[in-house]
Amino acid sequence: MDLEALLLGEQPHLTRVQVAERAGVPMEVAEQLWRMLGFPRAADDDVAFTEADVVALRQARELIELGVIGPDSQAALVRTWGRSFARLAEWQAELLAEVDPDEEMADALLPRVEQLQSYAWRRHLASAAARTLGEAVGVASPLAVAFVDIVGYTSRSKSLDQAELVAWLEGFEAAATEIVVEHGGRIIKTIGDEVLFVADEPRAAAEAVLLM
Repeated sequence: MDLEALLLGEQPHLTRVQVAERAGVPMEVAEQLWRMLGFPRAADDDVAFTEADVVALRQARELIELGVIGPDSQAALVRTWGRSFARLAEWQAELLAEVDPDEEMADALLPRVEQLQSYAWRRHLASAAARTLGEAVGVASPLAVAFVDIVGYTSRSKSLDQAELVAWLEGFEAAATEIVVEHGGRIIKTIGDEVLFVADEPRAAAEAVLLM
């Protein structure tokens, strides 16, 4: 079994037209979904899909029909999925390249990684749901928003090669995340040397900023 088949669960044997037909989804809807997810465009006769694509497309259609994904939220939600998983996949692919697993090792590794991803998502979902549901019933809570960046980043970054720059930024992001989480905060976004986070208590946010 080649790497693509191993990662997808089976050898691709369907075209995008066949996937849309089996899922009962109009081709234009399927194309829009794949585009928002950031998938590369396949020609009508490219055999690049599996049964998992049929199931996913059918489930997306069902979520829309149930009203879980509405017209206003559909694009934003799906694009967020696409960007988040694309970034995660790039990082995981680099790890796989370093390990260079054989088929047996990869077959044992992938289910564990998938389970850990599901675990992390459910924990974050539980936390986010508690906050959101509290707001929905009118339970007001303070929220501090903070922004931090690295002093002297531009001048210092010019003296570093790519590997050194990546290591420096990853170290900063790791340290910032640890400090924010320890103070009850949540990272909203990281862009280069910049971190945007929120915390429930202004004092905790200020203490986190002073420690960075």
